[in-house]
Order: sequence, then C-alpha cells, then structure tokens
Amino acid sequence: MNKLSLSSLLSAWLITTLFVSTTHAQEPAPAPAAEPVPTPKPLPRPLERGDTLQVEGSKGSKFDISARFAPGVPNAEERTELILTINEVPKTPHPRYGTAVPVTGARVVVELKNPVGDVVARYLAHEIPMSAGKFGLHITPPQDGMLGLTIKGRIREGKTFEGTMRFPVNIWPLPDDMMSEKTKTTGGGRRPVKGN
Repeated sequence: MNKLSLSSLLSAWLITTLFVSTTHAQEPAPAPAAEPVPTPKPLPRPLERGDTLQVEGSKGSKFDISARFAPGVPNAEERTELILTINEVPKTPHPRYGTAVPVTGARVVVELKNPVGDVVARYLAHEIPMSAGKFGLHITPPQDGMLGLTIKGRIREGKTFEGTMRFPVNIWPLPDDMMSEKTKTTGGGRRPVKGN
C-alpha cells in the first residue's frame, strides 16, 4: 500500500504541477500601470511678434508694411514698442532698391481701435534715424481683446496709404490664422552694429 500511495501521491503532484504551470502560461500577464499622460505646457508668450500688410495707396501706388511688436502679446496697460518698416512697391524695379523702396520723410499716424471699432488713441510714428523706411512708436493698449491698428501715411510726393491690422492684447495662444513661424518665443531686439 505504501507503494501505491507513494505512486498516487507522485501522480497527483505531477498532475497538479502540470495543471498549475499550464494555467499560469495561458493567463495574460497583468498590464503595467499606465503612467498619466502629461498635459502639454502652453507655449510662452512671445517676446516679440511680427505682422505684415500690403496696401493699395493713392495714385496707383502699393506699399508693404511690416510691424514688429515687443512684447509680442502685451497685457492691457502694458507699454508696447511698435517698429514699422514701410516700403513702396514701384511699378518698375528701382535701380538701387529693386521692388522695395524704403519710404522716407513720411508722416505716419497709427490709430488704436477697440474691439467695437472706435478710435481710442492716436499716435504719431517717428522716423528712426539712419534706418531708411523704419518708423517707431510706443503704444499702451487700454483694454484686453482683439484691438485694431490703422496705419495711415502721407509721403512727400503726395501719395497716401492706409491699412489695418489686428492687435491682440492678452490673448494667448493667438488664433490659428495669426500664428506663424515668425511668431517668436525667444528674445531678439536690436543687434550691435558691426564695425569694419
């Protein structure tokens, strides 16, 4: 009987071992704990931002206006530097400047409009010395929202131009149609003049 009980014990042990090992092999391994997906950090506001505008002027003239805002997206009541680069696009290329002739000696006025379209401030842009076609001014937006900037100018030959661009105040991120690769998220500004 000892032989029989020993062999039956051995058989039971083998069957149990085989059953347990095949059962564990068929069970899927528990999935590792899923790590929480980090939420993407919002882009920082740009220190400066650019925008361009092409306008039809009087007497059949055309103008390209580039604007650089620093900070790129200001808060209400925050002083903002605005540098305008204004070039006339001649009908035939200029011998020196080609298709972008810098505007000099112009009177440039910038009107700041609230989201409804009412003029809330008017600024005179000053020509930047030794920088042909560049005009500068500081703007202090009075409120948050999508404001408007109307740029009006009169040059020596009596030609005039006028164009309007959007000016976001405390709106970040910008609407998709205003975002571009030109929207900078790092510093910039003036660079030192290199000597000979």
